[in-house]
Amino acid sequence: MNTLFKTIVCCLILAGTALQLKAQTTIIMRRQGNVYILPCKVNGLLLDMLFDTGADDVSISTTEATFMFKNGYLTEKDVVGTQSYRTASGDVSEGTKVVIKSITFAGLELKNVEATIMPNMDAPLLLGQSAIRKLGKIQLDPDNNTLTVFKGNGTYDYSKSNKLNKTGFTPENNDPAPAKSVASAKKSAEGPVAKEVLTLKIDRKGGANASSVAWHPVHKKYYASQAGNESFPMEVFDANGNMVSGDDLETMWDTRGIWYNPNTKTLQVNGYNHAGVAEYRLDENGIPVSAKKMEVNITQPDAQSSAVYDPKNNAIWFYDLSSVSLVRFDMKKASGDEKRVQLYLGAKTKGEATDNQDEIKYNYSENAIVYTGIAKSEIGLLNVKEKQIELYNIATGLMTKVIKLPEDAPVEPLLNFSYCNGIYWLNDRVERVWHGYKG
Repeated sequence: MNTLFKTIVCCLILAGTALQLKAQTTIIMRRQGNVYILPCKVNGLLLDMLFDTGADDVSISTTEATFMFKNGYLTEKDVVGTQSYRTASGDVSEGTKVVIKSITFAGLELKNVEATIMPNMDAPLLLGQSAIRKLGKIQLDPDNNTLTVFKGNGTYDYSKSNKLNKTGFTPENNDPAPAKSVASAKKSAEGPVAKEVLTLKIDRKGGANASSVAWHPVHKKYYASQAGNESFPMEVFDANGNMVSGDDLETMWDTRGIWYNPNTKTLQVNGYNHAGVAEYRLDENGIPVSAKKMEVNITQPDAQSSAVYDPKNNAIWFYDLSSVSLVRFDMKKASGDEKRVQLYLGAKTKGEATDNQDEIKYNYSENAIVYTGIAKSEIGLLNVKEKQIELYNIATGLMTKVIKLPEDAPVEPLLNFSYCNGIYWLNDRVERVWHGYKG
């Protein structure tokens, strides 16, 4: 009897040891330069994070933090103080310290992770040592871009997920190729999905967010600029998406919206906060050589607001998130007169409009809209959560059309959304590529 009991115990021990040895998770990451991209759910919000064994902390930028606080992914209770850190230039700065309740990826979950909100929009999203230590034993294979975690079970391939968004549109799970949900199947049945027709690649560094894309019908060129500084890059492309500008062209204005004005046959922009509206002077090849401020009196609803131009009324429009309305300023008047149009998000009739407009407004891009010029569908809003572009009647504020976007289309809650030459543009912040869609 004793011999039989000992045999059973030994078998159980050996089986447990075998299971322990087998318990591991293999993650194939996407490599970008010298860093690895890992899609994580941060308190339920899908974010592309840089897996960095050399970083001490977990950090997120103010862009993502603002979105998370506004949408309930972070609250004031999660703030625990401040954190001093040293920048790349050697200066010491201070960021807000928060506790992230949950970070999940590849079937693994890290709980109560301390993180720092970096006080700028350009900060990378780092998954550093404070989170990595919670994984226990890990093994990084740089030759094969794999991370092995000695817990959990399974293999997760994120190497081909090169257009993951960072906006709160979260799949039902963290599998690399999640099955379509009932909701997504229903969306596909509602109508055709927009097709990608052109891309514009920003090759140079500078700026984490892109402002807008404009088309010049005379020079037959696209203009794409980065937001955040007048020294950030502007690129000029031909009709086929080939870059034709030099490698030293700058925006010359802290741009947000950019458009072609057919009434003056010039390229114009609005800037950050109180910078106002400027007009570019182009050389004979259509390349900007200078920017001059215009005498247009406007008051932007938000410092980051991206304006769109309405040639029919010679006016510029902004989206005011706080009141869910459109704000128009007449370009001919220096008085700053404004007109407002109330929007009814997702509603084709006022009767369909829900009472929770103040809640669902955060499902949309907060400061970027587009002007299409299409009768009764003049204004377009990007619904980040549903991954669709919604067109609205500029006179009634009611929705008239929905354009579904492909699953891999990059969508952002701030900026990075534009329209020109019959194309809807969405910018991939990670790859620095504007993707153009028609639908």
